Amino acid sequence: MEVQGDYVLQFGKYKGKSFRWLLENDVGYTVYLIKNVQSEEAAGLCMADSHSKDSLQSFGSYALSFQEIQALLTYEAGRGDGVTASSEDDQLVGFGARAKSRWKEIWDSRGDGYADFVIGRRCVPGTRMSRLQQNLLKRQQPTTSSTPAEHPMKAPAEPLAMEEDVEMEREMLSIHNADLQVQSYAMPVAAAALPRVPPGAKTGF
Repeated sequence: MEVQGDYVLQFGKYKGKSFRWLLENDVGYTVYLIKNVQSEEAAGLCMADSHSKDSLQSFGSYALSFQEIQALLTYEAGRGDGVTASSEDDQLVGFGARAKSRWKEIWDSRGDGYADFVIGRRCVPGTRMSRLQQNLLKRQQPTTSSTPAEHPMKAPAEPLAMEEDVEMEREMLSIHNADLQVQSYAMPVAAAALPRVPPGAKTGF
């Protein structure tokens, strides 16, 4: 086990660091990784074969060999999310470019496209993005239940969202915002294309 602690991480923001270094310096991220792997296994999901997958699974086995980590996971499981309706507004996003924003702020500023981005992702159950997505969907229900949906939302085909992929997040948002700009300019352009009728001219109506 001492030798395994010298293995080098092949994934994530600490890529290149040793297993032992991560365990000693960021227990929160360690627990996050283990819970993600366990959630995927529970959901019957399978990660693509890669060095990153092997490294992640090896690190998970290494971390779980410590009683302190097992005790922390047991405590987290017993506590649950601890999120009530009254406190959901103050929950921090905790990932990506909006990590320091609160759930209510994401909903209130949904015009910027970030809320739609989260709703449209496939998320691993139990992750921060998954919990935020469920919150946004609940907020969406009162505004959408009064009118029947002409185009029911289909399950997105994107691969499961990884909360650390900030660059992909920014790219998706830039595409979404570009679409909004095209829609906003479509009406003025169409109006400009109509022929002008001189004052006093008969229109034939």
